[in-house]
Amino acid sequence: MLPDALFWKVHMYGIMVALGVLAAFGVLYLYSKKMKIDLSFTDFLFYDGIVSVLLGFGCAALFQGVYNYIENPAAGFSLKGGITFLGGMLGGAAVFIGVYLLLRRRLKGRLVSTEYGFPALSVLPCCVLIGHSLGRVGCFFAGCCYGKPTDSWLGVPSRYTRLSSMRRRSCSSCSPSARICCSRSSSVTT
Repeated sequence: MLPDALFWKVHMYGIMVALGVLAAFGVLYLYSKKMKIDLSFTDFLFYDGIVSVLLGFGCAALFQGVYNYIENPAAGFSLKGGITFLGGMLGGAAVFIGVYLLLRRRLKGRLVSTEYGFPALSVLPCCVLIGHSLGRVGCFFAGCCYGKPTDSWLGVPSRYTRLSSMRRRSCSSCSPSARICCSRSSSVTT
């Protein structure tokens, strides 16, 4: 695990999330080219994807702020408590669908066109999957989503204890159970 900054203020988590976003757009480009999806529609998917990713990060922070407020109302509402994958996924998907619905007449239903067996719709989950998987690796590096302690030979040794890794705020892919662990272990002082 590499929860500390590598250089300047750049963390391995941020690098992996950036690689995930770039890989998602790379997969979109390659599959669109391979499936011969119209270039103007591919451009729309790129621009809609960029807007969805940016607003999805905002929704991820908003959802985490709501989670933190529900857990500890005395601390007040703040958007500085990290981000959660669920909020980003729901917010990003809502923005993507909203933009598509606003422009559907202009796009002539190409997202769900049965002419080629839903080509554009079948590419999007692949993009989300590759982006999320690299983001999960970033979570592992950050130390917030690492699984259960084990003595198995498959386990990854870490010099960071559960408590020190839990001091970090939850990352974008922390599950509700990890968030509960974060709130429990943050009450322990070292």
